[in-house]
Amino acid sequence: MSKIGIGVISVNRPEFFSQCMASLPKSDVVIEVINGERNYSVCRDKVFYQKKTQNVAANKNVALKFLLEEANCDHIFLCEDDIRFEDQNLCQKYIETAENTGILHFNYGAHGFNNRDYDTQKPIVKKVVNYSINMKVDLYHHILGSWSYYHKSCLEQVGYMEESYNNAMEHVDHTFRIYKQAKKHPPFWWFADIHRSYDYIKDIKANFEGSIIRKSEDWQKNLQEACLLFQKRNGYTPMKVPELGFRYVEKELQEIYRTKEYSM
Repeated sequence: MSKIGIGVISVNRPEFFSQCMASLPKSDVVIEVINGERNYSVCRDKVFYQKKTQNVAANKNVALKFLLEEANCDHIFLCEDDIRFEDQNLCQKYIETAENTGILHFNYGAHGFNNRDYDTQKPIVKKVVNYSINMKVDLYHHILGSWSYYHKSCLEQVGYMEESYNNAMEHVDHTFRIYKQAKKHPPFWWFADIHRSYDYIKDIKANFEGSIIRKSEDWQKNLQEACLLFQKRNGYTPMKVPELGFRYVEKELQEIYRTKEYSM
């Protein structure tokens, strides 16, 4: 039987963390990676606490490594602390979508503002891909990192996040690598999520005023440096990655689907 693990990342936000943890969907293993002035863990299966703050990539890698290498999870989820869940079977929805489409990595697309209408705040889905009556995938223009799914084979093939990124672009680079190296995610600018995930996941804060990172004086500097690092590693800054037309994307998705039986 396959094993499901969730890693929850939190930095100095105990109020957010408690709401997130209280609503977590069902899984086999839950670990907490906490940075901050005090350890406010609720003690699930494993706690990694550091008073000194690490960057996002380092924190997420702690969770990924433990869930893959020590807990031997087949299906791995990363969760930041500013979302809450309204469906206890959410992990299974992601796993079923992966099994039925061959896409082995997803990111929740409706977090924050990037993929929402400015006036109505309704999610903007770039494309809904129909696999069957009961199986669809939503593709978004922008990628967010608040809730991410990885099948273990993606991590085994591509590895973990690049820790040289300092609180910016680490998840963007990682997903791009999964597309380029594992070929189990659609091309850049067509970021995959399960259908209507926003019905099951809600922001605790519907904006960035709760973000510790974005309040930092160093955030703009970190973002600029991250874009340069992304360019060095990938040949483009993130905003300059060429956008492929959907006809090409559709062929990529068909190939992912064709080879799905060999992936899980």
